[in-house]
Amino acid sequence: MKINLPRMVSNLKKVNPLTVLQEAVTNSIQAEATDIKIRIEYYNELSLQQEKTCLEKLSVIDNGKGFTDKNIESFCEYGTKEKIDLGCKGIGRISFLKIFSDIKIESLVKEEKKLVKINFSEKFEEEKHITKVEKNNIKNNKTTIEFNGIDPKINSFYSIQAVRDKLYSHLLPLLYLKRDSNIVITLENKDSNDEANIKTSDLPTFEEHSFNIKDTREQDVEFILNYSIEELSLKDLNKMRGFYCANSRTVCRFKDKNKNFSINPIDECQIIFLLSSDFLDDKVDNERNDFSMNPNQAKDTLFGDFSWEMINQGLDQEIATILKEKFPELEDEYKEIIKRIKRKHLHLVDYLGDINYLGGLIKQENIIKQAEEKFLKEKQSFRKEVEGKKYRSNELLKKASTLAGQELTEYILMRDKIISELETLSQKHNGKEKVLHNLLMERGSDTEKGSKKYLGPAENNIWLIDDKFMSYSYAASEKSIKESLKKIFPQSNNQDRGRPDISIFFQKEEGNYNAVIIELKALNIDGKKKFAGLEEIREYANSFKGAEKLNNVWYYLITNIGDDFEQKLKNDDFKLLFSTREKIYFKYYEKLSLYLYVISAEEVISNARARNKTFLDIIKKENY
Repeated sequence: MKINLPRMVSNLKKVNPLTVLQEAVTNSIQAEATDIKIRIEYYNELSLQQEKTCLEKLSVIDNGKGFTDKNIESFCEYGTKEKIDLGCKGIGRISFLKIFSDIKIESLVKEEKKLVKINFSEKFEEEKHITKVEKNNIKNNKTTIEFNGIDPKINSFYSIQAVRDKLYSHLLPLLYLKRDSNIVITLENKDSNDEANIKTSDLPTFEEHSFNIKDTREQDVEFILNYSIEELSLKDLNKMRGFYCANSRTVCRFKDKNKNFSINPIDECQIIFLLSSDFLDDKVDNERNDFSMNPNQAKDTLFGDFSWEMINQGLDQEIATILKEKFPELEDEYKEIIKRIKRKHLHLVDYLGDINYLGGLIKQENIIKQAEEKFLKEKQSFRKEVEGKKYRSNELLKKASTLAGQELTEYILMRDKIISELETLSQKHNGKEKVLHNLLMERGSDTEKGSKKYLGPAENNIWLIDDKFMSYSYAASEKSIKESLKKIFPQSNNQDRGRPDISIFFQKEEGNYNAVIIELKALNIDGKKKFAGLEEIREYANSFKGAEKLNNVWYYLITNIGDDFEQKLKNDDFKLLFSTREKIYFKYYEKLSLYLYVISAEEVISNARARNKTFLDIIKKENY
């Protein structure tokens, strides 16, 4: 072999013991073997208190044609074209040396009455490492390949059954082509009774479906989709698998290249899809575990090209057609899924129509994800086209209005979820102050751009208390009064270090501000501790009173109003105000210019839901 074997081996990147075994068994099948035995020798290694099953040695024994003179010549030539019509790249046996340093081959060749021995390593030379001995009494062909000297970095391996399943998936197209050859592949663990097998007689029945996809030059390219649909009695065997194939072997799964191929299995059915084409044969890499193709962008070459996105769009459509024909009842189930999505994700209604639902099997979360991606892509495209001035004024206004309406719908739906979250948290955590606090506005954050914990309008939920509060100039969560005043009045000399839970400032006119201060108390503490919160607020009022150009400050204590706390409020001359659900108390302290509201958390939730419901009702009316 007149090549630099060590360099060839080092250039191979994606080889592992399983790919070596797959290549060896494929060679056996292509040599017309019908009885193939795989012996696996394991050893156990204790590592970090865990026992791992490791691979020590592999052997493959078959009854194929073996190493005839013609096959020996092919073995010794790199990149041979001897089996090119079978999809061989002439590099398979070189990949063996990526994992195993010492490979011994013995081949009894009945046709040529000889025994061939080959010692294959990176130092391989034809004259030195191949011997032939005449044997006149050979009754059957038999070739044994022993893989020794495993790479020490390989520190674990699959069980016999797992190897069997992976080998079966990889060889399925090839075995299907050889279905009339009655091939039996037996896997054995040398040191135990573990055994598994693969038989062509057990293969599922496949149907063939051909279709065309247009390449970058708008030329039709044929693809073949073989598929098997089998009814099973055991529900836990329900599976739907799909593979891209090349050279009569599976290369990778549909979901490896198609992020949307995450679908629900059909009860009591096992479904297998195998996609093949001359194009995929040409694009498979040397190790046969990937393709050289771009996910989204295809090069427009003289002979045309594809991206995975182009192939998968065509593939999804064909799978959908097959599934709709075989399982017409799925269409009704799919319609119900779409109805549920529309009810919960109204802003995505316009983006659901052109999604391929793979015959009604695609998972609901994937449908939503695809629609969201289309929505985002359209917004990004609109911004670019506006910057490039591709719209006329009336088109611009119409498109902007549509997108703005969809974004508003998304925002209203998001608010509805947050209101529900507030309700859940207030019950689940017994109204713990820090939980409620962080939902309204994360502790330690503020709304000054560039700060360590900056929160924009979409990242805080001050609106839960009142939508008017979102017109703030500056808001801070658990920042000292001194620090907050310094942000809006740089010349402020206020030395007070009081720390309200949430401080919100609104610019009334140039240099003049109003403010809202919110204090939160856990819902499950006693009335005495809640009443102590009123004293904290009075201290805040004293601190803010001296701030120039701070006109009015409104204070809110949010908790729940139990009987003991309510009595304390009444004793302190708080007045009960009108509310829709729970109680609100108010008091004005004239000397402090203090407007103080005590509001139950349930009332905050109720008011927020009532305000949001008005928008939701309008949106639902427009979409149904």
